[in-house]
Amino acid sequence: MFRSSKLPPVPEDLSTVTPQMAQVIWRTLLCIVYLESKFKERKEVWQIIVEKARARVDEGLQEIFGTERTVVRDALLRKAGEHFI
Repeated sequence: MFRSSKLPPVPEDLSTVTPQMAQVIWRTLLCIVYLESKFKERKEVWQIIVEKARARVDEGLQEIFGTERTVVRDALLRKAGEHFI
């Protein structure tokens, strides 16, 4: 799970969105990383969910970052991955 018992704080990268949207995006990314890292062998079960979650995150990031949204998303996914053991 996480390195601590609390959810990791929302990164500064999301400071330009509303706090509620930042929480939703960050928690979604944490879930994506968790599924991809902990359940690799069960990909057929969660693959469509992750694809939809990535699309939703991209929609939220599109409003703020435009064409750079995938770069920002990938950077945030790397940050999310740092919080798992």
